Amino acid sequence: MWEALRDFDALMEGAESRVQSADPSAESVKAAKLLNDFARSHFHLLLVAQYKIKEIGRGVVAALDARNETVLFNLARAFIEHTAALAYQVSALEKAASEIPKKPDIKRLEATISKHNKTVHKLYYNEKASVHVNDMIGTLTKHYGSAKRDYELWAKVGDGMKG
Repeated sequence: MWEALRDFDALMEGAESRVQSADPSAESVKAAKLLNDFARSHFHLLLVAQYKIKEIGRGVVAALDARNETVLFNLARAFIEHTAALAYQVSALEKAASEIPKKPDIKRLEATISKHNKTVHKLYYNEKASVHVNDMIGTLTKHYGSAKRDYELWAKVGDGMKG
């Protein structure tokens, strides 16, 4: 899969080239462009999250092999945090998927997509850092019941190793 997705821009070019019309001011074309940009942004960030989680997982394995507990505990905590961020993004996408069809006019569609784009950008680009790790852990806990407990355990163990 990674080979096929290496050139993200080329992958998305096909979809963007289909979002055309003789009348670019038509609401349907504006809506198609908004939805295409929305999908592109979220797809890119899902790939980034997947890559980060994969690499953290590789680090966990290396730390286990090296018996480096300090690195292991910090990477385990990072693994949970990044998985929680991914769960938070997926939750935002699910919410957008249910809200977008309810927005029949272009202004309301623009507002909804803008709101969801801001949520994800704050999550990944730390813009105004309004998404707290506890919010993300709470979202992950809905899918993985012991996420909060595990995260607190890894945090406590990691903090104990510092002192």
